[in-house]
Amino acid sequence: MAFESLSDKLASVFKKLRGKGKLTEQDIKDAMREVRMALLEADVNYKVAKDFIAGVTQRAMGQEVMESLTPAQQVIKIVNDELTELMGGSEAARIHIKSKPPTVIMMCGLQGAGKTTHTAKLAKHFIKEGHRPLLAACDIYRPAAVDQLKIVGEKAGAPVFALPGEKPEAIAKKAVAHAKDYGNDIVILDTAGRLHVDGDLMAELQRIKENVQVDETLLVIDAMAGQDAVNVAKSFSESTGLDGVILTKLDGDTRGGSALSVRAVTGKPIKFAGVGEKLDDLEVFHPSRMASRILGMGDVLTLIEKAQDTADQKKAEETAKRLMQNKFDMNDMLDQFEQVKKMGGAAAMMSMAAPNVLNDSFLLNVYAANGWVQEDSEWHFYDEDGYLESNTWKKRGSDWYYLDDDGNVTVNQRVDEYYVDSEGKMVKNKWVSPEGEETYDSPDSASDQEWNYFDKNGKIVTSRWMAIQNNWHYFDEDGIMQTGVLELDGSVYYLGKESDGVRKTGWILLEDITEDTDDEGIWCYFDEDGKLVVNQIDRKIDGAFYTFENGQMQTGWVKTEKTAEGEADSPASYQYYDEEQGGKRASGWYQIEGGYVSSDYVAQVDAAVASASGKGSEIAKYAQQYVGYPYVYGGSSPRGFDCSGFVTYVCKQFGHSVNRTASAQMDNGTAVSKSQLQPGDLVFFNNGNSRKRATHVGIYIGGNQFVHASTPTVGVIVSDMNSAYYGTGFVGARRLA
Repeated sequence: MAFESLSDKLASVFKKLRGKGKLTEQDIKDAMREVRMALLEADVNYKVAKDFIAGVTQRAMGQEVMESLTPAQQVIKIVNDELTELMGGSEAARIHIKSKPPTVIMMCGLQGAGKTTHTAKLAKHFIKEGHRPLLAACDIYRPAAVDQLKIVGEKAGAPVFALPGEKPEAIAKKAVAHAKDYGNDIVILDTAGRLHVDGDLMAELQRIKENVQVDETLLVIDAMAGQDAVNVAKSFSESTGLDGVILTKLDGDTRGGSALSVRAVTGKPIKFAGVGEKLDDLEVFHPSRMASRILGMGDVLTLIEKAQDTADQKKAEETAKRLMQNKFDMNDMLDQFEQVKKMGGAAAMMSMAAPNVLNDSFLLNVYAANGWVQEDSEWHFYDEDGYLESNTWKKRGSDWYYLDDDGNVTVNQRVDEYYVDSEGKMVKNKWVSPEGEETYDSPDSASDQEWNYFDKNGKIVTSRWMAIQNNWHYFDEDGIMQTGVLELDGSVYYLGKESDGVRKTGWILLEDITEDTDDEGIWCYFDEDGKLVVNQIDRKIDGAFYTFENGQMQTGWVKTEKTAEGEADSPASYQYYDEEQGGKRASGWYQIEGGYVSSDYVAQVDAAVASASGKGSEIAKYAQQYVGYPYVYGGSSPRGFDCSGFVTYVCKQFGHSVNRTASAQMDNGTAVSKSQLQPGDLVFFNNGNSRKRATHVGIYIGGNQFVHASTPTVGVIVSDMNSAYYGTGFVGARRLA
């Protein structure tokens, strides 16, 4: 296990100080000489070890130690403080997530360091925090690198973006664009492994940064590389620029010198540590906790966090009940063994449970001077000097408590951005009614009133969206849960009535939102993000097309576009939306009963045109049934399509024989302009390749949308021709009939 050899040697050094009532300068010098040797044997950088010993010695020679009644304990405290500072200070370094997504993280490092695996680990870590990461396969050199990323990405629950044949910088750029289109708030770039002396590949990282705004550059280092890991970190930091380090295989390195040296040599913090082979085996690197592990005092906080992540609360309560009822059997014991296994096994738990403390009463007394004391039914906390603590947070067990002016535990009230319940515990992941001074599992647990929510860290949620039990809520600047209609950042949301507060999606009858009886029977639609569809023509919903004006679904004849200034309205600028069919757009020839239609609305066409228009609509409708089918390069059947193979297959079903490639298909049929497009027309695009007339083809289905075989990642999909990518790449259209 990590730091095993260093911990044993340090424990031996401090044990020699145990029986001495007073320490002399020579005692401290002898002890520090052994500590320095222990650090060097643990593969700590020589200069780092030298500076560390100098700092500890200077503090240990002061009055704080020399005149202390327990000098050895003071020396351990100094070593603990200096170790914590050496590895980055008391606070763990975090990855900053931008308020405007996506946040782009680039993974780099040597071959075999574990970049691809830890890319997936990092994605799973972010998923647990409520984010939607996208993995980008930028390693185009290592065989099966893309396949490996897809496998681990699937296990982590994160999608993978890959573009075979493209350069890494192009893949990264298009991955970011893809993330913006599909709502991924984090993009993690898995780059190729490289030597730190490989100038070409190091230049590749620079090109990626020139094409994409990289927010975090993380170096993945193998902890078992020892001193060379520090050299690698220094080289990458100087040539590429780093924001942090992920230390892998820390569980397999008994020395741990790289963890103690990287921060001091590069100035860049260690942000995560890989402690196992599973995707869950990734820990936020806490310098203070790691220092505690090194000194054999364990890491109870990390142990508690692991237990909270893996434990089944309901099952634990049932087990405790069975134990109290004397019904605990071998099956229950097996369940407990499985729980220990999920947490990394008994060895991993013991490494965090302070093995040296358990076996050495001397170390146990290092911090024995402070603690909780119950006096007259009130709990108080005394510091190491015996003074009563007040106006501060203190932890007891796994819970936090706030001590007031008198040092008493505060109950049932707000404390700055936090809240304590009737027992004085800081609430986490709980609803709180400021009026009722109680906590609840959900807002509908009590009558209609205002609600706050306190997150997993106990902090009140303000001025943001929060997903709670798979439902989205919005809290204002005061932390009050919002209900009803909410206008935010130019969009309109509906959060239900009274104590509901849940962001709604889908169809909502307007009379359910307002009290205006004139709004009865008018339907609105809220998209997958809860935003009201305001002014859109032919918005596709569940395979049908609808038009909205001022947030209201339209029925009957609707003018869909304006003609040139000074000209009469074009008959083609009107479409019909059938109220009896729930507002769906009518397509093809459609019989409308009950009235007359003016020639201002309907254009007169001959039979040939009507027949062609009808057949085009049939082609478009037929093509859409293959949405979701896989993309296969060179494929032209339902087993898998590429873009031109998809067009060839669909057209063949209607008696049209077309050429095989996108460029050649531009010779089929007759040319039509973008403004004249009808369902069933072929639409062509070019990604900037000057040697080809077209690099991509699809089938137009109306409403500025087309269906096509896109990429191996998404298969056959429907896309918007006016999107940033396709809007600029359109090169022409052809009509087959």
